[in-house]
Amino acid sequence: MQKARRAMRRILKWSGITVMGLLALALLLFTVAFLINAHDEKLSPQARALLIPPGNPYAPEDNIYLALAGADAPPGQPVIESGVAKVSTYNQRVDRLIHNPTLPGEEAFTRMPEDPHRLEFKGDCNLVKPAQESLWQTIPPHREDIQKLLADNGELYRRYLALHQRYGYYETARPAAFAPLLPRWPVCERKLFLAEYVLRMRSGNLAEQRRALADLQDDVQLWRNIFEGEGTLVSKMVSVAYLQGDYLLLADAIADPHAAVPLDGSDADALVPVSDPKDWDLGSTFAVEYRVTSSFVRHIRTGRLVPPTDVPFFGMPGRVSCAFRRLPGKSSA
Repeated sequence: MQKARRAMRRILKWSGITVMGLLALALLLFTVAFLINAHDEKLSPQARALLIPPGNPYAPEDNIYLALAGADAPPGQPVIESGVAKVSTYNQRVDRLIHNPTLPGEEAFTRMPEDPHRLEFKGDCNLVKPAQESLWQTIPPHREDIQKLLADNGELYRRYLALHQRYGYYETARPAAFAPLLPRWPVCERKLFLAEYVLRMRSGNLAEQRRALADLQDDVQLWRNIFEGEGTLVSKMVSVAYLQGDYLLLADAIADPHAAVPLDGSDADALVPVSDPKDWDLGSTFAVEYRVTSSFVRHIRTGRLVPPTDVPFFGMPGRVSCAFRRLPGKSSA
């Protein structure tokens, strides 16, 4: 019995020492972290310079970003004006949040209101699967389905083709931790474009093939412009994925002896130009993401922290359950 008591005392003694040691270590680590962060190092001139976005060189009517943002404008309404209005509304909310520390964060970052009269895609575009299968083989049997989708979504499709006439990409929304759900990436409209391209290239009509190749060249240039533009990493990822889809279809056409591609040397040079490695530089994207992260940190320091709401995150099509909010008792500094 005495041995059991001594063993129990020894176990309790060392358990207590272990617990106290862990608490002391946690307190030490907390103290070190507090001291390290008590006085933030001032930003270097280079870091401060990155916080200032470059000037926007594009007129609104030339900016692909605004055209994408307003792509679902009600029938007959100008897409650029709709895109400008959406981004302006968002920017005003961000400015109100920044300049009014007592404003509840959720009021400034609530979901952007959707126009009940907005133009929506009609039908199911999932029969076009550019990432999973070769459209060159799977689209021809669905000619009638594609023609119906084109007829039912004529205005949306024309808006997509109109993107080919714009040459600049500059995201005019304020860099912030919770960006609006902009731009609206034209997923179904682009699938229709690829499907129609296949049907035109497999028509056997030389003139139609030339027009289809010209449209594909314009589409390649569109996504190159978006990649090279002033945008977040999301825009780079989307544009690279869409460029891959364009070039996969071009490869299918080249492999098919019934589609005379390239038709001549100039077609080859135009469709697959030699790229300078600098064209794929992502340096500007890191600056944009740095400004977004800076906004995130700035709002945390003002005490705006995360109640659950549905808020678009970084312009991605998903949602996250969080937004910024001023917590009771927090300083407004």
